[in-house]
Amino acid sequence: FYKEVAVAPADGGFAVLLDGRPVKTPARNLLTLPTERLAAAIAAEWRGQVDEIIATSMPLLRLANSVIDGVTAKRDEVLDAVMRFADNDLLCYRAHQPPDLVARQSAGWDHWLDWARRRHGANMTVAEGFNHVDQTPDALMAMRQAAAELDPFALGALYVIASITGSLVLAL
Repeated sequence: FYKEVAVAPADGGFAVLLDGRPVKTPARNLLTLPTERLAAAIAAEWRGQVDEIIATSMPLLRLANSVIDGVTAKRDEVLDAVMRFADNDLLCYRAHQPPDLVARQSAGWDHWLDWARRRHGANMTVAEGFNHVDQTPDALMAMRQAAAELDPFALGALYVIASITGSLVLAL
């Protein structure tokens, strides 16, 4: 398919070149990366392809494609999806018993909620059990502002981490 993989400056970022031609995303956008380090890591993924191109063996390329083709084009939709994790943040739902579990949850999670309050002004409401608790509009607005300040690559990573952890607080 190609013999040489290189990284070169392009459009305020860095491109991965295969035999001198820039890689494109599935939607035919140029694969322009924000850092040379990320471009080098994706170039290494391309170098690791031997007899056939196996997309699943290139997780950074897949993430970059998702960000360029999806997050950048649908930023508001991604922010809305991220906010679902704030509205139902795993750290805000606690057991009421047994006492040792209650203590472990408090010890492990309270400092993250304190951090969200100090860093972002998000005073998240904590509840016992699984019944939904509404977060205050101020807390949700603060969490949205924190997510909205991120560049598309960080926002894409935030979404992935929040979906794995069930917590926007932890993802931030």
